[in-house]
Amino acid sequence: MAAEPEEPFYLDFEAVRYRVHDTSFAAGRHRRLPLGSPRANYRIFVTATGERRAYQIKRGERAACTTAELVRQLKEAQFLGSTPFDPGTRGPR
Repeated sequence: MAAEPEEPFYLDFEAVRYRVHDTSFAAGRHRRLPLGSPRANYRIFVTATGERRAYQIKRGERAACTTAELVRQLKEAQFLGSTPFDPGTRGPR
């Protein structure tokens, strides 16, 4: 079995380069896991500018790292933004 690259990347059709991370999300935090981990429930795509997208891995789905799967997952991923959420910047309702 070949060793997994330390920093997996995916290049989309618009030549945007994404760093790919598998994570488990619990207690409001993402915990980074090895790519392809069966414990992962999210796959995070991060650009060099900090834009983040998250694909939620469905129960029973095996999160393969093939080009076809990465294309599908990125299309379905939700935009997370490029900066952490700061509740102090939110105005009154």
